[in-house]
Amino acid sequence: MTVFLLQLGTWLAKKLLLGLFIALVGLGCYALYLYVQENFQIQIERVELLETLKEEQVSLVELAVTAEAEVRLIRENLEASQQKAEMARRLIASLEEVQSFWNWLFSDAEEEKKIEERKVYAEGVREEQLATIEGFELRLNELGVSTELNLARLTEVEADLAKLEEGPPSFISYADKAWEKIQIPLLAALFLFFFGSGLWSLFCYYGLASWLTHCRSIELVAGKQSPIHVTESRVSEDVLLAPGETVWVKEKFLQASDEDLKRTTRFVLDWKIPFTSVACGLIELIQMQNTQDKEALSVTFSTQDEPTIELAVVSIPKGGSLILRPHFIAGIVVPDEGMIQIRRHWRLFSLQAWITLQFRFFEFVGPGRLIVSGSRGVRGESLSGGSAERGRRTNQDSTIGFMPSLSYRSVRAETFWAYFRGKNPLFDDLFKGEGTFLCQEIAVKGEAASARRFWSQLWQGFTKIFGL
Repeated sequence: MTVFLLQLGTWLAKKLLLGLFIALVGLGCYALYLYVQENFQIQIERVELLETLKEEQVSLVELAVTAEAEVRLIRENLEASQQKAEMARRLIASLEEVQSFWNWLFSDAEEEKKIEERKVYAEGVREEQLATIEGFELRLNELGVSTELNLARLTEVEADLAKLEEGPPSFISYADKAWEKIQIPLLAALFLFFFGSGLWSLFCYYGLASWLTHCRSIELVAGKQSPIHVTESRVSEDVLLAPGETVWVKEKFLQASDEDLKRTTRFVLDWKIPFTSVACGLIELIQMQNTQDKEALSVTFSTQDEPTIELAVVSIPKGGSLILRPHFIAGIVVPDEGMIQIRRHWRLFSLQAWITLQFRFFEFVGPGRLIVSGSRGVRGESLSGGSAERGRRTNQDSTIGFMPSLSYRSVRAETFWAYFRGKNPLFDDLFKGEGTFLCQEIAVKGEAASARRFWSQLWQGFTKIFGL
């Protein structure tokens, strides 16, 4: 229990650190993107804007000075006009008093006329000065409004100049801007990072896999077939060739052979399936034939490149056959310069085929012998009687082939945790009926664990679709 808790704590710590790293990298990258995007032409634009703002600042200051001088002049003229208007008002008032007294005392028409003329002149002067005063006041109001606007704009220009002279914004400001823009996508990405795998695994195991396992099984050949024989797997297999028999061997599996064998090169296993042969490495095969009349000759199969690979010989009698992925073939033995028959079965409209993404199955029809390779060995399991009714389950990664008389289907892995922790694929293979199926002693995922995992998985998926 303590070990499990330590492992769980270590996993959580790694997950949290990686999540924090992802968040920081994402935020930093987006901030850097904003920084580069906004600063690509910003220096040129900044210099141009500085020049424009400085010119505008000078113009606004000049306008302010001019307006101030005009206001000062207007106020001086306004004061003079106000004094003249006041003097005219006083003169009119005094003339009205004199006119009223003179009329009462003497009633002299000539003198009254002169007073009236002076009064009219004074009123004209007063009205003229009042009109001038009104014009000055309107102009002062206009200058006041324009001065306020100019001062406000001048304040803005000076603030912009101060900001531009400080230089471009710091990277922290871009980080804040980046956080404002991508905080929701970033939090969603972190949520998917921490919980997406688990949620997807739960959906696949309890939803998708539970539904798909009820699909109809794949049955390639109806009826019973002649049984095949599988030898115990070994690191090396010594295969005897009877007179007239021919063997095709992948070069990397040929360890030794008798000198009396006739050797040639078979460039392609079967010209009916050239692309399959190329994809599975069944090209440039070494062809050896026993041309002796009575003596059997020996060929030894083994490989030095992959120390975990062991070999087994599968004997297919006449009337028998085996569904096999050509990738696992190390060599083929055929009698009397014959050619082993290869049938192809397509299952494009079977949901079981879509589960495994294997839509094509290759059936090798006897008579003949197949030298099959597998990780840590090849095991043949036979179903008959009661076991045929119950069926037998095997790890999907370990399946090599099966007799077409067996019904084949995918079933959900036994436990969720085995699937979630990567100990078992989502689906296992289940075989029912009477016949034999082959599997590797140790399930392997092939080249998907190498540094080029992505491309390897893509290639393996492509070859699996075509049953290779």
